Amino acid sequence: MKNIEGDCLLAVGDEELIKME
Repeated sequence: MKNIEGDCLLAVGDEELIKME
């Protein structure tokens, strides 16, 4: 379950990076 949480956080981080570009 913890892995799923980590993946979600990574996905959100990637989305924020894309928005900044």
